[in-house]
Amino acid sequence: MSSIATFYILSEANRSAFADAQRDQKTVTYKRGLFGTKEIVTGDRFLWEYLDSATTGKTDFDFSGFAFIDYLLSFVTASLPEHLNVALRSAMVDDHYFVISVDFASSFAEYLRSHPPDVTALQAFVADNSPDADEEYIGTLRETHDFLVRWFGSIDRNSFGVIHITF
Repeated sequence: MSSIATFYILSEANRSAFADAQRDQKTVTYKRGLFGTKEIVTGDRFLWEYLDSATTGKTDFDFSGFAFIDYLLSFVTASLPEHLNVALRSAMVDDHYFVISVDFASSFAEYLRSHPPDVTALQAFVADNSPDADEEYIGTLRETHDFLVRWFGSIDRNSFGVIHITF
């Protein structure tokens, strides 16, 4: 199984268009019936298709999305102040998308800048959570930290961010 993380910056002027695209996004479900399974499609396009067309900045994460998930949603959140933890949970729209406001991005970037990952803590985290991982994975997590500092820091007053994780 693999995972991909994609990071988008959108103009604040597109906020309502994003909300519309999110509300009306294409979904595919399957309904089992007497004569087999039927595919049911609703909506015009997937949200990521809208994001690709509306973004002012798209970045495909260089590593597996699981490195992003491990670092941000496990390692960082274990020691995150409660107000940032609440804001991060609030930014999570569903299992695949986070919508990042400028205020949260600014606070979070500052927190990450002032709390670089401790190598010993990363080693212990990897040993506990990914025992088959090698030293290279610790480096990947450190690079994930640096990437997140830059990306969250790039969201300005005229924009908002969206993180898309696929599984």
